Amino acid sequence: MGLYEVHSRKHARAIEVFRKVLELDPKRDDARRHLAEALLETEQYEESEKHVRYLIARNPDDHDMSTALAHCLIEQGDVAGARSHLESLLAKKSNVYAARMLMGQLELKANNPEKAAEWLAPLVKERPHEYKARFNYATALRQSGKLEEADE
Repeated sequence: MGLYEVHSRKHARAIEVFRKVLELDPKRDDARRHLAEALLETEQYEESEKHVRYLIARNPDDHDMSTALAHCLIEQGDVAGARSHLESLLAKKSNVYAARMLMGQLELKANNPEKAAEWLAPLVKERPHEYKARFNYATALRQSGKLEEADE
């Protein structure tokens, strides 16, 4: 039931369903994961963070949830915590695309466009048709004064 709502972009209903599932069975990590993702999608970062941290404690190698935690931290203003968390994740597993993307976005928010471009350039090469990577990379280049390169 809840997954249908997520895929239908009915996040409020999905959140309600996943909360009910966890009320009935708190050990349902699958429902907790979907709840955390739906909360993140609806910008309910504080509550999402609680579920994400629970899931990471149960599975420290869950790179998706580690990236989600960094996203929560950034959106709650803890850029230093997010940076530290992403650096730790990327030191263990350097090819996590979402974590590298988030690191590029973090550098953009921190007004470090050159560093952002360093993170984003390889992503654009890996997935040249991905809009978000191309847009963020072009933004980093523009902010670095590389206007001609950004227009390519």
